[in-house]
Amino acid sequence: AGVSWEVGPGQPSGFAYFKLPEDRELDRQVYLDRIAMILGGRAAEAELLGTCYEGAGGAVGSDLHAASDIATMIEAQFGMGEGLSYFDVPSVEQRDRIRRDNPDVAARVERILRREMERSREIVGRHRAAVEAVAAALERDGLIEGAEVGRLISGRAQR
Repeated sequence: AGVSWEVGPGQPSGFAYFKLPEDRELDRQVYLDRIAMILGGRAAEAELLGTCYEGAGGAVGSDLHAASDIATMIEAQFGMGEGLSYFDVPSVEQRDRIRRDNPDVAARVERILRREMERSREIVGRHRAAVEAVAAALERDGLIEGAEVGRLISGRAQR
């Protein structure tokens, strides 16, 4: 028995919700890992389907927007990037503005995004069978919980 669902115009046909631990120290690698994770869907499209769809970057709050914001904070606010300059960019609008108005920051953000996209694609390629198993379960059931993802990735699926 399949899941019946509809997607209307302008709605995403799927999304991932990650509950991340909040009690750990957030260093540069944690932020880079989050960017790579956020870019995972787009990386899977590129790696497995040979193309990319607009969903990863189609709107404010999209995966590309979220990844760009984190990279902007690394480069312009946290002192974890190529430069040590501090810019006050606490809002989405301010981060968009600094990328638009400061070519140096924009270029540094783009370098982070490209490196993390390449890393994400490499991870997807290395774990292709697991990614395909998760996609098949999503197509079949419409929803998948973290424990089931863990079983599929480890090869211990119950189905």
